[in-house]
Amino acid sequence: MLASIPLWLSWNFEPVVVLALVAPVVAYFYALGPLRRRYFPKEQVDRRKVGFFVVGMALLAVALLSPLETVAMSYLLTAHMLQHMFLSVICPPLILLGLPGWMIAPLFRGPVARRVIRALTHPVVAFGLYNLNMWVWHLPPLFDSSSNVVAVGVNQMVDNAVIVGALLFLALWVAPRLGGPARAKRGAQAVSLVSAALILGIVIMTALGALSVPTWGGVFQAHNPLHTLMTAMFFGTAMLYWMPILSPIPEIAPRLAPTAGMLYMFLSTQPMMALGALLTFASNPLYARYAGAPLILGFTRLGDQQFAGLTMWLPMDIPLIITISILFFKWIERQDYEERLAAGEFDEFYPAPPLVPTSKPE
Repeated sequence: MLASIPLWLSWNFEPVVVLALVAPVVAYFYALGPLRRRYFPKEQVDRRKVGFFVVGMALLAVALLSPLETVAMSYLLTAHMLQHMFLSVICPPLILLGLPGWMIAPLFRGPVARRVIRALTHPVVAFGLYNLNMWVWHLPPLFDSSSNVVAVGVNQMVDNAVIVGALLFLALWVAPRLGGPARAKRGAQAVSLVSAALILGIVIMTALGALSVPTWGGVFQAHNPLHTLMTAMFFGTAMLYWMPILSPIPEIAPRLAPTAGMLYMFLSTQPMMALGALLTFASNPLYARYAGAPLILGFTRLGDQQFAGLTMWLPMDIPLIITISILFFKWIERQDYEERLAAGEFDEFYPAPPLVPTSKPE
């Protein structure tokens, strides 16, 4: 199937992955619109935050649906590392920057939920989970392993269920609302008949197998379930890892002070550099997954591994270095503020500028 489709056209819209991308976006804008107006009327929409969230999710979609995903799974370790960079150090911080605190805080109202999120986002725990996950998944036996037939079958069944579920949702919830309230009142019976016809058609197509993933070919090609799990764990542990720096709910999951944040980020560069160096200086290819794949873009098999190691060693550290620089200037700003405050430079005619205090746990 891969050979019959040009690589630059090999987008893969596997239903489970598409749902995992679409659902958070729909929930975000639903919370930003109707829920905000109903429960948080005093909160304003921060367009900058919306921009961060949209860019983060768009880049995540590129990493998971575009030809980069196909090349990463079947052709090049370098593409896998580029995908890893999106999942770990580009998309998570953008998404966290785009989440307003009022939207996230209600999810952690209970004392148990608060204790769990504080434990998982504690700097030592988040750092350990993130780096342990990265190293474990790059062990050759696990990286090269494939799922058994049962797991692949279950994954395919879930994909089929997502397709049918999405179509039923469109028939039951979206279709009756397309005409607006006025038309819904005038043609309620017609709308009901259309919805019933859509549901009957979905049931018949499901029974005939027309909505099964294999019938769609490479467009809905199911992933190796282990690969899907690896992707989810990369992204999930990365979200936890960035929380001590960019937590949108510092009153629940505290942020580190700038100096501690700089140390946290600096230490984070070391495990990635070590793994990158190991891949770069290995004398032989470590992974068998790509052994039988055609060589593309002028790479040799060992050269691909070396370039992948360099990608993890250098480019993946760039967002961390940028974060360290921002934290450094925040620390300088705070030091200057405290020195000027102690010197009595501020009074009623020249008030002190607002400065966000370092967050503390409740």
